[in-house]
Amino acid sequence: MLYLLSGAGNLFLAGIGFENPPFDLNYLRTPRVSLGIDGFFSIIPDKDEYRLIYWNNDGGRASLCVNSVRCGARLINFCFGDSGEFIIVTDNFRFFVEDASSSKVSIVFSTSILRSVEKVDVADNNRKWFVDVGVPHLVVLVDDLNKLKNLDLEKAGRYLRNHNAFSATSGTNVNFVHYRDDGTLFIRTYERGIEGETLSCSSGIISSWFALKKSQLVFGEKIGIVPSSEIVLELEEVGNDMLRLKGDARLLAKVEVWEDLFLWKGG
Repeated sequence: MLYLLSGAGNLFLAGIGFENPPFDLNYLRTPRVSLGIDGFFSIIPDKDEYRLIYWNNDGGRASLCVNSVRCGARLINFCFGDSGEFIIVTDNFRFFVEDASSSKVSIVFSTSILRSVEKVDVADNNRKWFVDVGVPHLVVLVDDLNKLKNLDLEKAGRYLRNHNAFSATSGTNVNFVHYRDDGTLFIRTYERGIEGETLSCSSGIISSWFALKKSQLVFGEKIGIVPSSEIVLELEEVGNDMLRLKGDARLLAKVEVWEDLFLWKGG
């Protein structure tokens, strides 16, 4: 049995116990002619924890997708009855699930998820930060909300994603962000692997938070995040060197894949 889940605008197919995707994900990536998923993840029970393995929709394994962690928590609640206070382990990090009993899933994790953050001067300005949270993210600060909304993201994102400054990490995800004084972060993300705008990217949100903190625009208070999907999430610093991310994660359907799905393969 497979499951279809949505996390703040990302669409995932998921299963239990898979060490590899059950089929070529390129068949599932294109909207309207297939399921149009952003990725596939597998939940594997492991003693008193759960492992989560994630693949982008091009079939490439990704070490981290935080939206899939929240969705994974929701799937664990459905399949195993755990409503909270359990651990999900990804390829490179551990997440504590506080509450997965509803569609507003809350996860807590250490600020040690941040490996590095540095200001970079590429392209046309120096209001950019390169952040490594296990996956690379470029955070571009945009001073005007209308400018962010009207940005040609496909063009600007593709250019920076493939910039030779980031060749060591095989390119980077790119986040264009505007922070408003009322504590709201607006963000649009060009995602590596998807190779286009994604409606929500939680590792991009976390990276942007670290960039804003280095820029002394936030100091640990709770902020509201508005991604392209306009489904609001919350991020705040809690306890000693810990972050809490709370947001949308919904189980949409059980899925039985039919052979007609494999009559058209995406590019």
